[in-house]
Amino acid sequence: MAKKKAVKKTTRKVSKKETKRRKKPSRVVMARSSSENNRFHQILEPRRSSRESMDSSKIKVVFNNLLLFALIFGLSVFFYKFLQDLFFKNIFLLLAILSGFVGLAFVIVLLIFLFLRLLRK
Repeated sequence: MAKKKAVKKTTRKVSKKETKRRKKPSRVVMARSSSENNRFHQILEPRRSSRESMDSSKIKVVFNNLLLFALIFGLSVFFYKFLQDLFFKNIFLLLAILSGFVGLAFVIVLLIFLFLRLLRK
């Protein structure tokens, strides 16, 4: 029989400054892939704070909605100018007014988000 050596564990006290300097490990995210029979795959990605990712995703959503309502506004004004029928002219005028106000609201929200982002940095 082989004799087992006693392993002496050494621990060192870590100061608060050293714990602050340590890098945070990468976060492991589990993603499902339908093409591979729902097996889990590990994807290593750098750790980002939730606030940064939340702000950038909110800005993307607001910007996409702003583009959508700007497009609707432009098409409504275009059809309002070139249609002759009074009924459709009134419908497109109403649609242009509504989409214009909603688009203006998204511009204000986008400016607020960008202003807050600049103030935080």
